[in-house]
Amino acid sequence: WGPMMNGVYDSAYFLQFVGKDSRKLAYAASFGKTKFDETTVVAYKKMLSEYDKIAVREKSAVSLLEEWGLNNCLGQVLDPTLLLDMSQWTNLLIKKNDFDKYKDLKYILVYQIHNDPKLSGYAKRLAKHTGMELLRVNPMLHQALRGGKFICSPDLSEFLSLVANASCIVTDSFHGTVFSILHHRPFVVIANKTRGLARIETLLNTFDLKDRLIGTTINCNREWLLSGIQWNNVDVILREKRELFKRFI
Repeated sequence: WGPMMNGVYDSAYFLQFVGKDSRKLAYAASFGKTKFDETTVVAYKKMLSEYDKIAVREKSAVSLLEEWGLNNCLGQVLDPTLLLDMSQWTNLLIKKNDFDKYKDLKYILVYQIHNDPKLSGYAKRLAKHTGMELLRVNPMLHQALRGGKFICSPDLSEFLSLVANASCIVTDSFHGTVFSILHHRPFVVIANKTRGLARIETLLNTFDLKDRLIGTTINCNREWLLSGIQWNNVDVILREKRELFKRFI
């Protein structure tokens, strides 16, 4: 529900193309941002008032909807990608050669969405500090210039293989963070306050992983990076949340 690349929202994501008598429901919708200009707020309030029920991805979105006087919000929920267990994701690794070509390679994977030199610089320093190869995955060709071996637009199977076999993941992406958690891969999130930080903060707080959001802190401590996450605790929380929100749906 946040602004697109041109800075303007897209009404299609608010189901404005369906009939006025259609029932509208939203699960795990996201604004990404917390501040909007007055014109955008007026438009959002009108479009969202047409929904029967709304559930959102970040806690700040709950506050926004309350602030706007909308009473159709049921609260904050778990992203759909986290409702699938690992066996379901593993079944999508349909090309075994994708998995095999990365399994013995020690590498740091960069999954970067935003143009942030700080993230690219951190990833390169981390690769040098740990002695690992740096791989970068993205659909945008210009990222080939940001450091590391560039892998452009891998298909689903190869993308999941890259995540599953990584020694560490550096990302500014919500779903980069999600798949790191699902695959039990050590990761760090470089804060990007202009887009999408609210939903990442909610995600990390949910799993008690807020220390993985490093902001301007440059932490290249190998032990903390590679073994600092208590995955048993994460899995307990995930199982509880997964059952809760499956029932919710």
